Amino acid sequence: MKMIKYLFATLAVAVMAGCSADDISGTESENWPSDFSAKEYAEVNFDLVKVQMKDSIAARNALKNKTPDDMDAKELKLFFDKEESVKKIFTKYQGFADSIWPGYEKLRDGKIYVDFRTPLYDYHIWGNTATKDLQYLESFKPNYDVIKMQYVMIGKIEGRPYRWCKDKESKTLKAENEKQAVAVKSKWDFSANYYCKNKKDDQVYLIP
Repeated sequence: MKMIKYLFATLAVAVMAGCSADDISGTESENWPSDFSAKEYAEVNFDLVKVQMKDSIAARNALKNKTPDDMDAKELKLFFDKEESVKKIFTKYQGFADSIWPGYEKLRDGKIYVDFRTPLYDYHIWGNTATKDLQYLESFKPNYDVIKMQYVMIGKIEGRPYRWCKDKESKTLKAENEKQAVAVKSKWDFSANYYCKNKKDDQVYLIP
């Protein structure tokens, strides 16, 4: 892909220099929209941040030789310390809808048809309560340089929205067709266009 070697070199320099992930200028600027912000891109595409969170937690647990598969009754009892904390991890981080929240006691005791507890373990640091896990998640600082690079290497091709929609931009929904993308090996390449996400309906729209 265009200028990949240069971009990796830029990323390395940015990390060592400690510069802002939103500092896009000079030769590299042509690879991002003129109003691109890595922080806003991460906010709009929160799944990218969650990948980093889970990787970080997995690395911490690996130091204790623990994985989500090691969860036992003792650790479960420790984790389920407060309904508010568990529910926020359940909805905001794991991404489950409020409508399928089974109730604190049912979730804690596994007395439900589908065990929604297992996905939560990806956000659990061994030895923590849910409240401590939540504190870690809420204070997590993403690597915005990596997120910025993700847009150039993958996000733009996928047609990911890079910012929130402005007034009157929410007219044309993103669509997998020849009007908006190019078919490449049974996948769509949306890199010719820019997209935004509407905060009101959570839909992705073509930026005119």
